[in-house]
Amino acid sequence: MFVCLAPTGALTCGTKFLSGGSCVAASDCPTKTYAANHLCTPCTNSDAASCKGSIALTCATLFLSHGACVAVCPVNQYGLNHVCSPCVDVNALTCSPTAALTCGGGLLLYQNQCIASCPSQTFTPDNVICAACSPNALTCGVAGGSQYYLQNGSTNTCVTQCPAYFFNDASTSRCTQCADGAATCLGAGSGQAVICGLNGSGTQTYLDSSQNCVVAAGCAAAGAFFPSAASGQAVCTPCAPGVLHCNSNAAGGATVCGTSPSSGAQLFLDPTNNCVVAGNCPAAFFPNTADNKCDACAPGVAICDSLTNAYLCNAATPPLYLDNVFECASCSLIDPQAKTCNLALGVLTCSDVYSLRNHFDPLADLHQQLCAQLLTCANGGPFTSPEALSCGAPYYIYQISGLLQGCTQTCPSGTMPNLGPSKPFTLNDEAVPRTNLPSSSQTVTGVNSS
Repeated sequence: MFVCLAPTGALTCGTKFLSGGSCVAASDCPTKTYAANHLCTPCTNSDAASCKGSIALTCATLFLSHGACVAVCPVNQYGLNHVCSPCVDVNALTCSPTAALTCGGGLLLYQNQCIASCPSQTFTPDNVICAACSPNALTCGVAGGSQYYLQNGSTNTCVTQCPAYFFNDASTSRCTQCADGAATCLGAGSGQAVICGLNGSGTQTYLDSSQNCVVAAGCAAAGAFFPSAASGQAVCTPCAPGVLHCNSNAAGGATVCGTSPSSGAQLFLDPTNNCVVAGNCPAAFFPNTADNKCDACAPGVAICDSLTNAYLCNAATPPLYLDNVFECASCSLIDPQAKTCNLALGVLTCSDVYSLRNHFDPLADLHQQLCAQLLTCANGGPFTSPEALSCGAPYYIYQISGLLQGCTQTCPSGTMPNLGPSKPFTLNDEAVPRTNLPSSSQTVTGVNSS
C-alpha cells in the first residue's frame, strides 16, 4: 500500500522504498543511500557510495576502512581501489601493496622491509632508513649493531673487521696500521702485537715476550729465546732450562749455556750442543770456564783439566806417555821400539824381537828402561853380537859402550858373574863406571877375539 498525494510522485511506499517520489526495491536505492523504513535514506558518510545505516560499504572517492570512508588509510594499511588493505609487512607504518614505505617500533626501512638494524655496507642517516655507504666513504659509523671502520685504499670502504696489519681503531672509526711486522695487533705502537708476519723489508718477524714483532736475531737479544714457527705462529720460543742461547729447545739445540736452575752451578756446552755440569763433559774434554764449553784436551790426552794440563794419555799408535810438563808425548821419544812407557820407568813394554834392559844416562842422571834387540852371542866372543841381551855358557853379558852389550868369560872390574845365563844381566851402572869397560884393544881372558 502506498499513499499518493499528487500525480507527480509517491509520498510513502508499502513494501518498497521511497526514492524521489517513486517506490523502488531496496537494491534500486540510488548511490549514497540505503534502504531502511521504506525509504532510500542518504548514507551518513558523505563519500559512501553504498552503505548500511552509518556503515559505509563502498566509497566513491575515498578509501573504505572499517565501515568508514577515509582520505588516509590507518597505520599498517594501504589504499587501493577505494579500499584500505593490510600491509604485507606487519611492522610497516605505511606501505604499498607489495612493500613497506615507513616503519614503526624503532625499526629501519631497508629494501622495502622493516628491519632492526642496517646490514653491512649500509648506514642510517636519520634512524628511519638504511642507506648504502658511498664507494668512497669518508667516515663510517654503526650499522646493524656493529661498528664500521674506514678502510683506506683505492676506494674507501667501511668494514667491520680491518684487514691484516691494521686494527679496528675505535677512537677514529678507522683501520689504523699496526707496528711494523705485526699482522694482528690490539693497537698502535710497542707491546700491542698479537700475531707477527713480514715487516716492511719483507723479513719474517717473531712475537717476543713483550708482545713486539722482532726479526729472528731479536729473539736471542730478548733473552733465552729462539725463533720458531712450529706452533703455526711465528714466536720467540723459550730455550730449555739452563740454556742462555739456542736454536731449538730440543736435545742438541743449545749454543750458549747458563747455570743450572736447580743448583745454580755453571753449565758447559758439550760437543753434542747440550748443557751439562762440569763433571759430565765427555772423555778427552774439560770444562773451560773461559767460554763455558767442554773444550777438547790436547791431541792424545784422555783426561785433562786444561789444554796444557793432562792427567792421562790415550792408548794410541804411536804410544804416548805423560811427560814432566803434564803433556802427552810419544814413547818414541824415549825409545823408538817402545810399545808402552811412562815418565818414571821409561819403557814398559817393547815391540817384537826387542826386550827391556836398564839404562843410566849420567848426563841427565836418569835411570830408565830401554829396548834392545833379542840377540844371543855365539861362543866366539864379545864383539860378534854387540847388542846381546843373553849369552850362552860359559859367557856372561856385560856393557861394552853406550847401549851396547857383549859376552865375556871374565867379568870386568867392579862386576860379578850372574849365574842365570838364560836371563839378561842387569848391570848396576852406579857400581861399574863406563871407564872400567874393556876397550877394543884389550884381550879378555877366555874370549876368542877372532
